[in-house]
Amino acid sequence: MHLCAMSESSRHAETLPVPPGTSPFHVKGLYYARILENAQELPGGRERLLDDLVDPRVRDFLRQRFHFSTWYDAFPMLPCAVTAARIRSRPLEEYLREAGRTTMRRLIPSMFRVLSRLGGPRLAAAHAPRLFQMNYDFVELRLSRVTDSDGAGTISGIPSYLAPVVVSQIAGIITGALESLGARDIESSQGEITVNGSKGGFDLVTCRTDFKWRLEGTPAHRR
Repeated sequence: MHLCAMSESSRHAETLPVPPGTSPFHVKGLYYARILENAQELPGGRERLLDDLVDPRVRDFLRQRFHFSTWYDAFPMLPCAVTAARIRSRPLEEYLREAGRTTMRRLIPSMFRVLSRLGGPRLAAAHAPRLFQMNYDFVELRLSRVTDSDGAGTISGIPSYLAPVVVSQIAGIITGALESLGARDIESSQGEITVNGSKGGFDLVTCRTDFKWRLEGTPAHRR
């Protein structure tokens, strides 16, 4: 199973498999608050996003007040992302990666950026799993290798329904983190997505991700 294929199929999965608020997977309310904030920049603004949602239950879900530190059902992430990408006329994966980069720039605490810049990619990698767990209660990030020019790891615990959103957005967040450390010429790739367990009746998937980059003042990649 490959992410590109899942991204294409997700365009037809804008109806939630369960009523919002009932899945066992959650994100912090800050995530949805940013979705609505960013929607103001879409053609037609927030109301365009709400009007274009296929599943009216997602529309009702988004009309509530979101508290930044409270957990909310993660499944509406997918219909929101598909709808916003469609309004922007951009491929879903591309849209989500850019959203992840924006999230990194806006939401990661300034102190983390300072410490990471002082310690480089290795120190940033040491903090990354904890930061993801603060915002997703189901994502497990394991880094198997981090050097000054490349890194690899796996993202697991993701319900297959959300894989196109979570994998692409986390890749964007990691890219944004590397940029904040002065990395340039960042390249990333995702391996095959495999089913690895289940939770609440939903398949869980694991994806390997690889990055390479160069730090400012070092030679460009050899191709």
